[in-house]
Amino acid sequence: MDNDRLKPLSSVNKTEGGSGCGPGCNCDRNKIGKKGKAIICLVVVLAAVIVLAQATTDNRSVNAQTDLSLGGNPLASLASLNDVATQKDAFFIYLPANGQEPNEDVKKEIEAAAEKAQSQGTEMGLFILDEDSEDYAQVTSQVSAPCVLAIVKGSGNSVIVTNISEVNLLKSLVTASRPSSCSPGGCGQSC
Repeated sequence: MDNDRLKPLSSVNKTEGGSGCGPGCNCDRNKIGKKGKAIICLVVVLAAVIVLAQATTDNRSVNAQTDLSLGGNPLASLASLNDVATQKDAFFIYLPANGQEPNEDVKKEIEAAAEKAQSQGTEMGLFILDEDSEDYAQVTSQVSAPCVLAIVKGSGNSVIVTNISEVNLLKSLVTASRPSSCSPGGCGQSC
């Protein structure tokens, strides 16, 4: 009964390689060997490394160009922000007490708040308003200095912060970014 089993027929069209192709067919030669696959993988890995290195370099150059320190020449007016800070989303404008140098502890609080906001994606600008400017007189007629103006570009709002701390400055940015300049806890002083 062993003869009753069906035996596979030998294919007339099979080559020695057993690919099912006819004589003279080179279809087995189109396959990529291990060497070819390794080369393709190396090219892909090299491209990924180049892209990653480029992205890291771009981030470092952006961070190096960002100066989050209070200093330099004071602003002559608030309108001059349009000229000196075109690429910024929000600003802290420090108004030191009249006739006094900027307080170092207050500057550190402002810089810390700006760094925190910037780490969350908000491009910050830090400035000191000149005591001789008309804007300085207008703001200090409403609130005593030292104080900080928190301004968010595009909202049309600003908030004055007199109790200057990192937390209060960050809250003021949130308040200034709202269309009505009001927060759930009440309205901030707007200019």
